[in-house]
Amino acid sequence: MKLNLSVLRKIKAIGLNTVRQVLTSVFSITIPFIVIYYSKKEVWGEFVTYLLFVLIISQLINFGNKEYLLRTFSKKPNKIINTFSSVFFTRLPLTLILSAIGFLFFDAWLIGYIFIWSLGQFLSHSFETILIYEKKFSYSIIIEVLFFTLLVLAFILYRSNFNIYILIVSYSIYQLCKGLSYFSIFYKYINLKKISINFKYFKISFWFFLLSILGFLTNKIDLYIVDMFLNKKTLSNYQIINSLLVFTMSLSAYIFIPFVKNIYRIKRKTILKIKKLLFLCGLIVSIFCIVIVYYVATYFLNTSYSLYFYLIAFFYILPCFAYGIDILMLFKKGKEKTVVLYLFYGVVINTITSILLLNNNFDIIGALVGGTTAQLLILVLLKRNSFLHDCSIT
Repeated sequence: MKLNLSVLRKIKAIGLNTVRQVLTSVFSITIPFIVIYYSKKEVWGEFVTYLLFVLIISQLINFGNKEYLLRTFSKKPNKIINTFSSVFFTRLPLTLILSAIGFLFFDAWLIGYIFIWSLGQFLSHSFETILIYEKKFSYSIIIEVLFFTLLVLAFILYRSNFNIYILIVSYSIYQLCKGLSYFSIFYKYINLKKISINFKYFKISFWFFLLSILGFLTNKIDLYIVDMFLNKKTLSNYQIINSLLVFTMSLSAYIFIPFVKNIYRIKRKTILKIKKLLFLCGLIVSIFCIVIVYYVATYFLNTSYSLYFYLIAFFYILPCFAYGIDILMLFKKGKEKTVVLYLFYGVVINTITSILLLNNNFDIIGALVGGTTAQLLILVLLKRNSFLHDCSIT
């Protein structure tokens, strides 16, 4: 009976965490649809420029925070409060410093809202580590649903005069309120006696940071390049399509989550079966996603793309379902640096391909080709690594 209860608790925790992550992604995808419905694509496209800025500085502020802390918590559970507090206060000044960089790119009135926005994300991302470790996923679900609902109500309230100012103000407050809500629940994990900056943290967590930011850039660098080369309307279209594609790719992680803890003890034949199952799931999910992208592009964005565009988008999604387990195996063997190297190659090829094609008037299909090329390159590198490893043990 005890075993059954233990299994049920684990299933419940995995289920709630999956719901939490899916809800967060779905809400993020839904926001541009609401914004465009109440205004126009150019408003969302202008907002995406600010969004991309905050996303990159959030990656820098996080600096591998979640991955580093979760691993440290498991090794030193008796020092959770001190460890969390030290990392929290070490990273906190980055929120102000990096937000201030916005003065180089944006109007002065925006910087305060960018800081509020960044601070909210800093708090949410910081306490997410505690939330995951303590398995308090229901709190997160309530917070996400509550404040998304309030954000939508704010959009509806100002729908007659909806503009970029209303969007930035409401979205910044939305992020700050979420962050403060997490703070109000988990503030007991902050030790005020640990208010100091530990510069050693940046050295210790550097590889976690590289994994995080390269993973982010692999899927988003083409979006940054679209922002550089194309107009706000096109940027709006591509951001929505990119979000749908990346969300579909993230579903691969939810499928193999049940195998994570036992993957290294599973026999090779069983792992091959899991890989085939994941790939078949990927085929079905990818086709379904492309159908959705077609309807969104045609009937919501009022844009038509060629068959080649959707074929390229299909191969943008599919590779992650083929290489997901391979990355997991490298993590289990402690070969994070190999994954970092492959992701770096992906970012480089994505950047070069996207710039070359967009500079030669290929429009957003050029950026999509860049992203797809990166995914296929990572797939080839990981499969080559897996093949060489299999040859070495036979």
